[in-house]
Amino acid sequence: MYLNQRNEFLRILKEYKVTAYICGHEHLYGRESVDGIYQIVAGSSGAPLYYLNPKYDEPKNPEQEFTYEQAIPYYQTLNYFYGPGENSQASRDFWGMRAFEYVLFDVKKSKVQVTTYGAFPKENSNTEPGSEIKIIDRFTIKK
Repeated sequence: MYLNQRNEFLRILKEYKVTAYICGHEHLYGRESVDGIYQIVAGSSGAPLYYLNPKYDEPKNPEQEFTYEQAIPYYQTLNYFYGPGENSQASRDFWGMRAFEYVLFDVKKSKVQVTTYGAFPKENSNTEPGSEIKIIDRFTIKK
């Protein structure tokens, strides 16, 4: 059911020539372009942090929900890139991290400058910042 809803959502975005969308829920920071549409996940402004999807030959963190092997059926269903050298995400240009963050969008006529500020968690914590806030990502979306 959810896969069909995701696919319909992406179809509508393409139909209306959407350049980017911003979403949350995943308690991490990530960005990627799927079929030419930027997806910016900004969902960790204070919530306990998640781990990124497990990758091939990456040791399992005890707090991750799945091992890499357990995640493979999901990666297959979702059409993610997985296996040796892949990032276990929907796009090969995925970039993300576990950080408490917020994102600023400087909208111009023909582009949007995206700047993400963040703090990294304390060691062995998903809820407490352990670093100063600094720029952790900056990129431009051009129309």
